[in-house]
Amino acid sequence: IAGKDFGVAKKAEIVAVKVCSGKGACTTQDIMSGIEFVVRDAPGKKALVNMSLGGGADDALDAAVASAIGAGVTFVVAAGNDHADACRYSPARVPAAVTVGASTDADGEAPFSNHGSCVDVYAPGMQIASAWNSGDSDRQTISGTSMASPHVAGVAALIASAGDFSPAQIAHIITQTATVNVLAGLGPDSPNALLFNGGEGNSAGGGNSGGGSAPSAAANDPPPEPTARPTDEPIPEPSAEPSPEPSAEPSPEPPFEPTPESSAEPTPEPSAEPTPEPSAEPTPEPSADPSSDPAPEPTSES
Repeated sequence: IAGKDFGVAKKAEIVAVKVCSGKGACTTQDIMSGIEFVVRDAPGKKALVNMSLGGGADDALDAAVASAIGAGVTFVVAAGNDHADACRYSPARVPAAVTVGASTDADGEAPFSNHGSCVDVYAPGMQIASAWNSGDSDRQTISGTSMASPHVAGVAALIASAGDFSPAQIAHIITQTATVNVLAGLGPDSPNALLFNGGEGNSAGGGNSGGGSAPSAAANDPPPEPTARPTDEPIPEPSAEPSPEPSAEPSPEPPFEPTPESSAEPTPEPSAEPTPEPSAEPTPEPSADPSSDPAPEPTSES
C-alpha cells in the first residue's frame, strides 16, 4: 500500500490493526473487532481498509464488512488462493468490496488465484517484493492475492486523496480505468480487467511512488452520490458456531505455491515431523488519512 521502499501511495498514513495471531490464525470475532475499531476511528478521515485475508463463506463477517462500507470506509479484499470461485469465500464475496485476483508478470491469471464474478479487478500477485515484519529494513518476495490486494488499496488511497469520493465511487473508478482484455487464462466469469494506476510511471527511478495524479474515470463516472451513512444497526455478532477462519497472508513461497489458507477448525496438533509454521500475515491496514497531495499515476502492469 505505502512505505519507504515499496507501495503505491507513498504519502498515505498507515495504521496497523492486528486481527491475527503471530502464527497467522484469525478468528471471525477478532476480525470483526478490528472492523469496529476502523469504523469508530474513521469519521472525519478518508479511511480505507486492505484485507489480505479470507476464508470460507461467513455471513457475520460479510455483514460486518458491508456495514463498514455503508459507513463510508472503502474495503479492498484479497480474492483467495485456492484457484476456486471467489463467490464461495468471505469477505471476497461482499458485493460492495473491491475484490482482487492475482495476475502474473506475463499478464495471466496467477495459477493459485481465485476467480469468478465476485472478482472486480486483477493486480500483480506473483513474486512481489515487499517489506516484512521482522525489522524495519527486512523484505521478502511473496506470491498471493494478499500481495495483489495492496496494489489496489494503494490506488484507492490515491483516488481518495484527490477528492471526496464514496466507496462506491472509488470502486467505480478502479474498475472503469482498468486495462481490459489483456489478461490470459482467466477462470470462468472473471473480469478481464488489470489494475491501472494512471500511467505516470515511477518517479525517482523506482517503485510506484504515489507522486503523480490518481486515475480518473470522469468520462464514465456515474452522477456524484452522497457518501453512505452508517445504519443504526450494530455490526452483527458472529454465530455461536465457529465460522471459517480467514487465512493469514501467504508467507514467502515459490512462484506457483501460495501458502494454504487457514480453516475455521482448530489447528491440528503437530505430527512427529513438524511442518514450518506460517509467518504472521500483514494485518488489514486502513489508510487513516491519505494526503491530499497528488499521488502517482500508477503504471499498467504488464
